[in-house]
Amino acid sequence: MPQDYLNNWFDEKRAIQRSLWFPLAFVFGCAFYFSIPFEPGSVLWGALAILVGAGAVLVGRFTPLAGPLTAFFALMAVWMAIGASYASMRTHLVEARPLSRQMDKVILEGWIQKIEASSSRSRLTISVHAISGLSTNDLPASVRISQKGKMTLSTGRFVRCYVALNPPPEPVVKAGYNFHRDAFFNELGGVGFSYGPCRAGALPDISGVETDFKVRINHFRQQLSAFIYEHAGERGGGLAAALLTGDRSYLTENTQETLRSTGLAHLLAISGLHMGLAGGAFYFLFFRTLSFVEPLAKRVPVQKPAALFALMSITAYLFLSGAGISAQRAYIMMAAGFIAILFDRPVLSLQTVGIAMTAVVILSPVAVVSPGFQMSFAAAAALITAFSYVQHHRSDRLSGILGRYVAPILLTSVVAGLATTPFAIFHFGRAAPLGIPANFVVMPVFTFICVPAAVLSVIGMLFGVGEVPLHWFGQSLAFLLDIAAQFENWSGTAGHLFLEKRFTPVAFLLSCFGLIFWIMSSKLFSLKATACFAMSALLWCLTPKVTLISAGQGDVAINTDKGWIVVATEKGTLTPLQFSRMKERRCYEGCTIIAADGSTILIKDGLLTMQSNSGSDYVMKLKSDATALTKKSGQLAQIDYQIRTCRPWNTAWPACGN
Repeated sequence: MPQDYLNNWFDEKRAIQRSLWFPLAFVFGCAFYFSIPFEPGSVLWGALAILVGAGAVLVGRFTPLAGPLTAFFALMAVWMAIGASYASMRTHLVEARPLSRQMDKVILEGWIQKIEASSSRSRLTISVHAISGLSTNDLPASVRISQKGKMTLSTGRFVRCYVALNPPPEPVVKAGYNFHRDAFFNELGGVGFSYGPCRAGALPDISGVETDFKVRINHFRQQLSAFIYEHAGERGGGLAAALLTGDRSYLTENTQETLRSTGLAHLLAISGLHMGLAGGAFYFLFFRTLSFVEPLAKRVPVQKPAALFALMSITAYLFLSGAGISAQRAYIMMAAGFIAILFDRPVLSLQTVGIAMTAVVILSPVAVVSPGFQMSFAAAAALITAFSYVQHHRSDRLSGILGRYVAPILLTSVVAGLATTPFAIFHFGRAAPLGIPANFVVMPVFTFICVPAAVLSVIGMLFGVGEVPLHWFGQSLAFLLDIAAQFENWSGTAGHLFLEKRFTPVAFLLSCFGLIFWIMSSKLFSLKATACFAMSALLWCLTPKVTLISAGQGDVAINTDKGWIVVATEKGTLTPLQFSRMKERRCYEGCTIIAADGSTILIKDGLLTMQSNSGSDYVMKLKSDATALTKKSGQLAQIDYQIRTCRPWNTAWPACGN
């Protein structure tokens, strides 16, 4: 019967894997809430969950043909409604008070929560005590400012700064980074800069158990990062600090861009790789040490105290690294493994991914729409599935060095690269065309040269002799960055292809479902996954190619025969994140640019005139809504790129809803 066929539609995997759809539904519900342009309210979502559940019960009670598939979809809908309702509730519990206007040359007083220092500039996160011109009820919880020069004060100190402050910037074009949303959930009410260095004030240092703990951790991270950068060298020191402490303040923009364009940006995040190496090293060290204690080894299974000590060690590492999303995911999965050892239980890998994903979302619902969350869990689940398949279909021909080292590294590079590519395209409008070969070449260097040097550095720092191994570690990372730079030169500007043809939300959603279907499948080839990927690729191919994007405030990104450039038509404008890594051309007095399709673009007096080869002209104002221009059937057409939302994290909330 058709119903029997439908009921077996999801029977490709064991029940434990099918149950992973429910945390996924919870995550999709949260993601849907954060993606819609209006604020629906938690009451609506709660009522929807009740109605869906009641409807499923009635269908199952009065419809004889209703079976497991009906109940499955009903439960999925209920969990999505619960996820959206939970995200709404957590949003309205946030007590953020972002600045409503720009404030120039005001006195800021508060306590330093966090310092991110580089060689030329420091960025301070300050818990606000007072701002001149603002009442107590309008004060934001914290602000972030930058100041030139080296910072001489430490975290926890009360300071007075002469600053310029702005509300958290909002994206101006579609697919822009929602910094204001992240700032809202971090209770960051403003950003700006300081006129000169901040000076110590008269009030006592910050107090409170939780706050004092955070301040001490941040202070220790700051000192440790500075020590690592000093002794690892200028070339590799920034990356060394990022790997060991999660502090990226010493990384140059060129280094970060090199890693992004070659698909190696995952090295910057404290993820499963770092947490796995740390947890494995701690477990091995404690296990071997306890094994030498003969009276203990004869009476107690030493793997259990070793797992307990390793769990405590990675917990300390989690706090030291800043507890980012990828670090939380890796920590929960590693912790589940060590807890399973303590209770003599096996670990179900994909189930652990589901537990980690649910725990992270419960702690921070807004994480579901961040690229780090999506790419981290996609890569982890895809790698578990791939290695599980290989383990069940292992060939005797892959043995020795080829089977132990080369094949796993190649498999990791291919699977992780393919699994994270849709997310990189959708969020950043770009892909790493040589990401897979770059990972295949770089990861052996990282695993067999950089990681041992890092372990020696940590051990050396514990005993006060870390200078020499840190120098080795920095040199190994400098060698790694040289390899990455070579791959960056080979890749050229091919990574900006997806800025020309935008990856639409529907195409992105189809690729996500394709990845999920493949992970849930027990086969190397999944028909449902292939169909989703094919439809996603077809939608992308049908998307018209964009010639230029106007941000609406003066900056214009233009696709030329030498790649994408950003044309700045006014001084002092904030360049959108999508344009920030393009070559800049200043056009304050007017200029003429030839686009990649041969069209002539004239910019002058606040107007942009585009003359196509067919002789037709298109004129648009630079100070208007964000717009993209494309060609359909040889004719120029306009695409709306303006973001129109009214959510609690918008500066104009709630007046924007009127």
